[in-house]
Amino acid sequence: MLAVTGALPGDGDWAYEMKWDGVRAIAVVEGGQVRLYARSGAEVTAAYPELAGLADAVDPDTVLDGEIVVLDAAGRPSFAALAERMHVRDRSRAAQLAGSAPVTYMIFDLLRLAGESHLAEPYHRRRQLLEELAGRLPASRHWLVPPSFDDGPATLAAATEHSLEGVVAKRRDSPYRPGERSTEWLKIKRDETGDFVIGGWRPGARRLGALLVGSPAAGGGLVYRGRVGGGISAAAERALLTALAPLRTDTSPFAEPLTRDDARDATWVRPELVVEVRYGQQTPDGRLRFPRFVRLRPDKPSTQAGPPVPPALAPVSQLDRPTLVTIEGRTLELSNLDKVLYPASGYTKGEVIDYYARVAPMLLPHLRDRALTRIRYPNGVTEASFFEKNAPAGTPSWVRTETLPVPGSSTGRETLDYVVADDLATVIWLANLAALELHTHQWRIGAVGPDLLVLDLDPGPPAGLTECADVALVLRDRLARDGLAAVAKTSGKKGMQLYCPISASQPAAVVSGYAKRVAEELARAQPRKITAQMAKRLRPGKVFIDWSQNAAAKTTVAPYSLRAEPSPTVSTPVTWDEVAGVELGRYSPEQLLARLASYGDLLAPLLDPGPPVPE
Repeated sequence: MLAVTGALPGDGDWAYEMKWDGVRAIAVVEGGQVRLYARSGAEVTAAYPELAGLADAVDPDTVLDGEIVVLDAAGRPSFAALAERMHVRDRSRAAQLAGSAPVTYMIFDLLRLAGESHLAEPYHRRRQLLEELAGRLPASRHWLVPPSFDDGPATLAAATEHSLEGVVAKRRDSPYRPGERSTEWLKIKRDETGDFVIGGWRPGARRLGALLVGSPAAGGGLVYRGRVGGGISAAAERALLTALAPLRTDTSPFAEPLTRDDARDATWVRPELVVEVRYGQQTPDGRLRFPRFVRLRPDKPSTQAGPPVPPALAPVSQLDRPTLVTIEGRTLELSNLDKVLYPASGYTKGEVIDYYARVAPMLLPHLRDRALTRIRYPNGVTEASFFEKNAPAGTPSWVRTETLPVPGSSTGRETLDYVVADDLATVIWLANLAALELHTHQWRIGAVGPDLLVLDLDPGPPAGLTECADVALVLRDRLARDGLAAVAKTSGKKGMQLYCPISASQPAAVVSGYAKRVAEELARAQPRKITAQMAKRLRPGKVFIDWSQNAAAKTTVAPYSLRAEPSPTVSTPVTWDEVAGVELGRYSPEQLLARLASYGDLLAPLLDPGPPVPE
């Protein structure tokens, strides 16, 4: 089970554990021995012979989850010391290192005990069983069941005081979900970390002054993310130069030319080596602030430093035009790939298709089972466009369509054949039709009512994103008082949207009525900043909280959808830290993809049901 990066939860029943800077390992005890498995599924037993004693310490047919660390003299994890052990498979060498740099297995979960599975049981019950097991374990420096805490802020403060990586928050009622990255587990780091690809390096006061790093670009190459010079020890410098030497090349791997200052005296390398970087935040254009080298990631291919690209479409720019491609068993003809759809930047249809292919793993869960409205721009964003709800003529037979009543119809008898984008092939088919903007209803097909509450923040000039951010924070806190947890995204144009997962058990009219009451309440409290009335003459200098987006007939631009601006922009999820710091902007497709490499899907909480709205 994997955690999602997030912030300390403000409500709910959570437990908190320290986050250890080591390697994850599942321990399977059976047949009188222990076998250790890495997160990739590879067996790593031979690397850690000192953990063999677990076979005698716990009941047979038991499965544990934990982190393998090497503790320094102060009792803090040292990843540098652990790195010497991770890839050793020679038994004599592993035994030697077990004496000089012994590991400790930090056990934090119990999945199976004496043949009985506990995966479906809540965390608090698994924790109780684990602590009972800890009481029976013989004392050893090689394994430990670290404590779990109730106070999140105090736990994070303690992690900071002891220079630990951060904390992991776990819902007490959450089952163990093998292989899933779940919002029921949140990892809260003292700083952000991310994996980036080395595209070159520059000399400095010593031989290696700074690494030039990036993230995979939609059209090939790397998106430049900045220079990383801090945190490179003498030993790390030697290891980096040794690894980079055979990768030297005469040309820059970055998709766009670097500035003269960034490129000065640079040695370029093939983009194959991944490093983990710790940094404060990102600038609006995707550059890393205060980056520091953490470690090499030889276990991670450079293609995994960003969202995956379906092999059939990577890169689209290499496809002949028109051409047939096969995606998940579906055959599509892609045409006019070099047609410019965004004249201000020269962004082509091929690049639109490539973007939607790359972002599809994050986009699809937010489109699945929702009737889709598209805005198509067959001749580009400066020419005529049209809304499209019905499935167009020539829709492939494999595209899912649903005949549904038109939301808001007074008779309830009018129907349309809506397209439903449940798979990658459908998304690419739509992109080839120049369906740049994707809009969805707040309800899933077959549901009683909306499963999302949406409030659209529309600023009236001279108000802008800064004012939207201020109102978003007020609105978030107001919704929280009713037990609703809001997440935020930019519209990709001038405004923002706040979303809350809700129960899907109430009609749209009830949800819309609640949204209207909240908007009007805040407008009365802050009339100089906020309006809840649609009349445009009342909006100048204020932020309109558009509560009507929850009506059955309304749609909202989907997360990660392109927008029809002069240059391509994307509706982008943002963190609450970014909203509070007003570090918001209009994000390009490249910036969005770079953010995904660091943040993942910030809107993942919307995929789980929430509470009903107050009636």
